[in-house]
Amino acid sequence: MTKKIFDILPPEKKIDQGRDLKKNKKSKTPKIVFSLIILLILLGAALFSGSFAFSSAEVKVWPESEHIEIKEKAIISINSSAFKIFSKGLSLEKEFASSGRTQSETKARGAVTVYNEYSDTARSLVPSRIVSSSGKLFWTLEKITIPGRTKKGGKVIPGEITVEVEAAEAGPEYNIDTATFAFPALAGTPMYTTVYAKSFEKMEGGSIGDALMVTDQDLDQAESILKEELKKEIISSLKEGLEEGFVILEGGDNLRILDKKESKKKGDVSNEFNVEMSASLSAVAVSGEELERISQEFLLKNKKEGMELGRQEKEYSFESIDFSEKTAVLNVFIKSVQYRQLDKEQLKNALLGKSYKEAEIFLKNLPGILRTEIEARPFFSKKVPENVNVFIILD
Repeated sequence: MTKKIFDILPPEKKIDQGRDLKKNKKSKTPKIVFSLIILLILLGAALFSGSFAFSSAEVKVWPESEHIEIKEKAIISINSSAFKIFSKGLSLEKEFASSGRTQSETKARGAVTVYNEYSDTARSLVPSRIVSSSGKLFWTLEKITIPGRTKKGGKVIPGEITVEVEAAEAGPEYNIDTATFAFPALAGTPMYTTVYAKSFEKMEGGSIGDALMVTDQDLDQAESILKEELKKEIISSLKEGLEEGFVILEGGDNLRILDKKESKKKGDVSNEFNVEMSASLSAVAVSGEELERISQEFLLKNKKEGMELGRQEKEYSFESIDFSEKTAVLNVFIKSVQYRQLDKEQLKNALLGKSYKEAEIFLKNLPGILRTEIEARPFFSKKVPENVNVFIILD
């Protein structure tokens, strides 16, 4: 009998791969954390050292100051290259509204054409009455001569002339449309039907009641408005061609009225009226450099010793100008502020290298200083660096 032989092998060990991975991860984690810490330390050190390399400071100083207000008059000659004299003329016409009120009775007016079919000879008529077909009576306003009739090709062509007429009475009922008129004085004669008149436009202007009237105030106001507009337009035109650096100041001009025409007079009943005005304007332009020179003279006269001048506001105007004598009185108005002199460079050098506490004490003890502020960048800096800016601030 054959024997069966079996090899008995030892059992294989199962490897837990998950546990090995965890061991590997745990072993790597401390290295990564350590590397990050080292990196952050190096970065912080670099930033810290860089902050000192690029540190800066800002110093604000409020010195003692006082306001200056100067009002002066300068008598000057305008006969130099710093001044230029111009002259220009202009005419303007404008319509204005009447403001007066009155009880008005006005007669309608218009024009008629008078015809002569009666004879070949001319006929003269003194101011005469004419009556419309509706019975409204009008008067011709002037003596007229009516040409005689003519004949052409067997056809009679009446002589004619146009004349102004006015209603016999006031009232709107005389504002009649076109009509045919007869001459009452010719009634009962052959001329009554052969000498007649026609209107080709409506009669106008007849009224009774409240109406607008031109007043003295209306005329004065119209003159004032036109003067101002003429002045404004002429000066605007002169400024367009002005040399750079020159200005025309308030009061530096003289307007002369050459002519004035008014379509209505005081008391005329009318809704509106026209005024036409012609004028010539002379003006002085002054250079900005000359104005600055004059103002600096006044400022230096008013500045105290040991003080500096700050911001300045300046206004100039002419009080009067004598164009014949080439002289003028200039008004000068200046607002400024003066403060104790401070040398920024000396101040910066004095602060350099001091601790911020020392710098504050140093600034506080300076004469003529109201208050100071120091701002360090970065904020944890200990000493004033070379890069320091000083600002002087005036209240």
